[in-house]
Amino acid sequence: MKAENIKKEKIYSVTMIDGVSILMSNVQAVDFEGIPCLRGIHLHRDSWTKGIKYYLCVDKIKAISEFNSMKQYYAREKLYDKYEKE
Repeated sequence: MKAENIKKEKIYSVTMIDGVSILMSNVQAVDFEGIPCLRGIHLHRDSWTKGIKYYLCVDKIKAISEFNSMKQYYAREKLYDKYEKE
């Protein structure tokens, strides 16, 4: 498969109302047992839950950030860390 034929997945950083942030791909709005949720694959590189399908209750979400790639996400993470140190 040629590189130009590969569909790039959007990456989403979902921040919950308790402050926890979850990095996900393949995000879809779904209904889980009657509860509106976002479903996606957990991506965080340092977590044992990487690759596991997550369901996040929409009522518990504070913010969602969209990234075009993991490279873009890591660049923003690096920028955030820089400003936190100042």
